[in-house]
Amino acid sequence: MPKFKKKPVIVEAVQFTGDKEPVIELMRLMNEGQEFSFNVESLTSCNANDVMILTLEGVMTANIGDWIIKGVNGEFYPCKPDIFEKTYEAVKPGGELLTFGQAIEAAKAGSKVARKGWNGKGMWVIYNAGSQGQTHSMFEGSVYKNHGVDTCEILPHLDMYTVNADGRRAMLAGWLASQTDMISEDWVIV
Repeated sequence: MPKFKKKPVIVEAVQFTGDKEPVIELMRLMNEGQEFSFNVESLTSCNANDVMILTLEGVMTANIGDWIIKGVNGEFYPCKPDIFEKTYEAVKPGGELLTFGQAIEAAKAGSKVARKGWNGKGMWVIYNAGSQGQTHSMFEGSVYKNHGVDTCEILPHLDMYTVNADGRRAMLAGWLASQTDMISEDWVIV
Protein backbone atom coordinates (compact mmCIF):
# COMPACT_ATOMS: atom_id res chain seq x y z
CA MET A 1 0.00 0.00 0.00
CA PRO A 2 1.39 3.49 -0.82
CA LYS A 3 2.50 5.64 2.11
CA PHE A 4 1.83 9.35 2.62
CA LYS A 5 2.94 12.00 5.08
CA LYS A 6 1.23 15.21 6.08
CA LYS A 7 2.45 18.43 4.53
CA PRO A 8 3.83 20.94 7.01
CA VAL A 9 0.93 23.27 7.67
CA ILE A 10 0.35 25.51 10.64
CA VAL A 11 -3.15 25.38 12.11
CA GLU A 12 -4.87 27.31 14.85
CA ALA A 13 -6.48 25.29 17.64
CA VAL A 14 -7.87 25.58 21.15
CA GLN A 15 -8.32 22.82 23.71
CA PHE A 16 -11.90 22.52 24.97
CA THR A 17 -11.97 22.67 28.77
CA GLY A 18 -15.73 22.88 29.26
CA ASP A 19 -15.75 26.67 28.93
CA LYS A 20 -17.39 27.76 25.68
CA GLU A 21 -15.91 31.29 25.65
CA PRO A 22 -12.44 30.29 24.29
CA VAL A 23 -14.18 28.25 21.58
CA ILE A 24 -16.46 31.13 20.61
CA GLU A 25 -13.53 33.59 20.62
CA LEU A 26 -11.44 31.25 18.46
CA MET A 27 -14.22 30.99 15.90
CA ARG A 28 -14.81 34.76 15.93
CA LEU A 29 -11.14 35.56 15.40
CA MET A 30 -10.72 32.99 12.68
CA ASN A 31 -13.62 34.21 10.61
CA GLU A 32 -11.90 37.56 10.04
CA GLY A 33 -14.92 39.81 10.24
CA GLN A 34 -17.24 37.57 8.22
CA GLU A 35 -20.82 37.12 9.35
CA PHE A 36 -20.86 34.17 11.70
CA SER A 37 -23.78 32.48 13.41
CA PHE A 38 -22.79 29.95 16.02
CA ASN A 39 -26.19 28.26 15.97
CA VAL A 40 -26.19 27.74 12.20
CA GLU A 41 -22.67 27.65 10.80
CA SER A 42 -20.24 26.01 13.18
CA LEU A 43 -21.16 25.91 16.85
CA THR A 44 -24.51 24.13 17.15
CA SER A 45 -24.53 23.71 20.94
CA CYS A 46 -22.22 23.90 23.91
CA ASN A 47 -22.49 22.81 27.52
CA ALA A 48 -20.00 22.08 30.29
CA ASN A 49 -19.11 18.63 28.86
CA ASP A 50 -19.13 18.94 25.09
CA VAL A 51 -19.48 21.27 22.13
CA MET A 52 -21.25 20.36 18.90
CA ILE A 53 -19.50 21.63 15.76
CA LEU A 54 -20.88 21.60 12.24
CA THR A 55 -17.98 20.19 10.17
CA LEU A 56 -17.63 19.35 6.48
CA GLU A 57 -18.64 15.79 7.44
CA GLY A 58 -21.66 16.80 9.54
CA VAL A 59 -22.13 17.62 13.22
CA MET A 60 -19.30 16.33 15.42
CA THR A 61 -18.85 16.48 19.19
CA ALA A 62 -15.79 17.83 20.97
CA ASN A 63 -15.54 16.57 24.55
CA ILE A 64 -13.53 18.09 27.38
CA GLY A 65 -9.84 17.68 26.54
CA ASP A 66 -10.43 17.54 22.78
CA TRP A 67 -8.84 20.13 20.50
CA ILE A 68 -10.90 22.25 18.10
CA ILE A 69 -8.88 22.93 14.96
CA LYS A 70 -9.37 25.37 12.11
CA GLY A 71 -8.50 23.44 8.93
CA VAL A 72 -6.70 24.70 5.83
CA ASN A 73 -10.01 25.66 4.17
CA GLY A 74 -11.31 27.58 7.19
CA GLU A 75 -13.42 24.69 8.48
CA PHE A 76 -13.52 23.63 12.13
CA TYR A 77 -13.31 20.09 13.47
CA PRO A 78 -12.57 18.35 16.78
CA CYS A 79 -9.51 16.18 17.40
CA LYS A 80 -8.87 13.78 20.28
CA PRO A 81 -5.89 14.81 22.45
CA ASP A 82 -3.80 11.69 21.71
CA ILE A 83 -4.17 12.18 17.94
CA PHE A 84 -3.46 15.92 18.30
CA GLU A 85 -0.25 15.17 20.25
CA LYS A 86 0.94 12.71 17.57
CA THR A 87 0.09 15.07 14.69
CA TYR A 88 0.89 18.61 15.87
CA GLU A 89 3.55 20.48 17.81
CA ALA A 90 3.37 24.00 19.18
CA VAL A 91 4.71 26.85 17.06
CA LYS A 92 7.54 28.59 18.88
CA PRO A 93 6.69 31.96 20.47
CA GLY A 94 7.51 34.97 18.34
CA GLY A 95 6.23 33.62 15.06
CA GLU A 96 5.89 30.58 12.92
CA LEU A 97 9.54 29.53 13.10
CA LEU A 98 10.58 26.37 11.30
CA THR A 99 13.52 24.01 11.33
CA PHE A 100 15.51 23.59 8.13
CA GLY A 101 13.71 20.31 7.41
CA GLN A 102 10.30 21.97 7.84
CA ALA A 103 11.41 24.86 5.63
CA ILE A 104 12.48 22.45 2.87
CA GLU A 105 9.13 20.65 3.09
CA ALA A 106 7.33 24.01 2.89
CA ALA A 107 9.45 25.00 -0.13
CA LYS A 108 8.69 21.67 -1.82
CA ALA A 109 4.99 22.39 -1.20
CA GLY A 110 5.38 25.70 -3.11
CA SER A 111 6.30 28.28 -0.44
CA LYS A 112 9.16 30.79 -0.45
CA VAL A 113 11.26 30.36 2.70
CA ALA A 114 13.93 32.46 4.40
CA ARG A 115 15.83 32.71 7.66
CA LYS A 116 15.01 35.47 10.10
CA GLY A 117 18.74 35.49 10.93
CA TRP A 118 19.91 36.31 7.42
CA ASN A 119 21.41 39.78 7.18
CA GLY A 120 20.53 40.21 3.49
CA LYS A 121 17.24 41.98 2.94
CA GLY A 122 14.62 40.32 0.78
CA MET A 123 16.52 37.05 0.37
CA TRP A 124 14.50 33.86 0.02
CA VAL A 125 14.77 30.29 -1.22
CA ILE A 126 12.43 28.34 -3.49
CA TYR A 127 12.29 24.73 -4.58
CA ASN A 128 12.66 24.24 -8.33
CA ALA A 129 11.17 20.88 -9.33
CA GLY A 130 13.32 20.82 -12.46
CA SER A 131 12.08 19.58 -15.80
CA GLN A 132 10.67 16.34 -14.32
CA GLY A 133 12.03 13.99 -16.97
CA GLN A 134 11.68 16.41 -19.88
CA THR A 135 14.74 17.62 -21.77
CA HIS A 136 15.31 21.25 -22.71
CA SER A 137 17.33 22.78 -25.51
CA MET A 138 20.21 24.92 -24.31
CA PHE A 139 20.18 28.46 -25.66
CA GLU A 140 22.95 29.78 -27.94
CA GLY A 141 25.76 31.37 -25.98
CA SER A 142 24.99 29.48 -22.76
CA VAL A 143 27.90 27.82 -20.99
CA TYR A 144 26.24 24.47 -21.61
CA LYS A 145 25.82 25.01 -25.34
CA ASN A 146 29.41 26.30 -25.55
CA HIS A 147 30.56 22.98 -24.06
CA GLY A 148 28.60 20.82 -26.51
CA VAL A 149 25.44 20.20 -24.48
CA ASP A 150 22.50 20.70 -26.81
CA THR A 151 19.72 19.29 -24.59
CA CYS A 152 19.50 18.04 -21.03
CA GLU A 153 17.12 17.41 -18.14
CA ILE A 154 17.10 19.94 -15.32
CA LEU A 155 17.19 18.17 -11.93
CA PRO A 156 15.30 19.35 -8.84
CA HIS A 157 17.18 21.95 -6.79
CA LEU A 158 16.88 24.99 -4.53
CA ASP A 159 17.26 28.52 -5.90
CA MET A 160 17.94 31.65 -3.84
CA TYR A 161 16.72 35.15 -4.63
CA THR A 162 19.56 37.37 -3.46
CA VAL A 163 21.81 40.27 -4.46
CA ASN A 164 24.82 39.88 -6.76
CA ALA A 165 28.25 41.46 -6.26
CA ASP A 166 27.11 44.63 -8.06
CA GLY A 167 24.12 45.06 -5.74
CA ARG A 168 21.52 43.97 -8.32
CA ARG A 169 18.79 41.44 -7.52
CA ALA A 170 19.77 37.99 -8.79
CA MET A 171 18.65 34.36 -8.69
CA LEU A 172 21.30 31.92 -7.52
CA ALA A 173 20.51 28.56 -9.11
CA GLY A 174 21.51 25.51 -7.14
CA TRP A 175 21.76 27.25 -3.72
CA LEU A 176 23.51 25.20 -1.04
CA ALA A 177 22.73 25.66 2.64
CA SER A 178 25.53 26.29 5.11
CA GLN A 179 25.80 24.16 8.24
CA THR A 180 24.46 27.12 10.20
CA ASP A 181 21.44 27.31 7.88
CA MET A 182 20.80 23.59 8.37
CA ILE A 183 20.85 23.64 12.19
CA SER A 184 18.99 26.94 12.58
CA GLU A 185 15.39 27.00 13.75
CA ASP A 186 14.58 30.53 12.57
CA TRP A 187 13.17 29.66 9.13
CA VAL A 188 9.96 31.37 8.05
CA ILE A 189 7.58 31.17 5.13
CA VAL A 190 7.60 34.47 3.22
